[in-house]
Amino acid sequence: MQSLQDLPPKAKRKLEELQVKKERLRKIEEEKSQIKTEKKHLEKGKETLEKVDEDKEIFKASGPVIVRKNRDDFMKEISERKEDIEEKLESLKTQKKEIREKAKEKQKELKEKAEKSQRNTKTPDLMYS
Repeated sequence: MQSLQDLPPKAKRKLEELQVKKERLRKIEEEKSQIKTEKKHLEKGKETLEKVDEDKEIFKASGPVIVRKNRDDFMKEISERKEDIEEKLESLKTQKKEIREKAKEKQKELKEKAEKSQRNTKTPDLMYS
């Protein structure tokens, strides 16, 4: 098998592109995980708010400050943030799919180049035929 240094320049570039795509996939998965965690926190917060009487005071931490908030306004804020998160998750899903498809193409191209290179180096020795 060829070492990385022995690869032709085009194959090296394709391998580098493939590695970049794999790294991007890893980052997307990481971001997706963080967003899903935030979504769970929002859902838990919404469940808690739904159990609170409408006439009770509600406070929200906003950085180092705690502010009084209307229950309905807070519910609306949570719902809007949850919608934003769901849109972001859908966007990440689409990005992930596109990157995977492109990575598969690069892998296929690299495999074909490797097979072609092996065929070229395995020419029969006509002197001993």
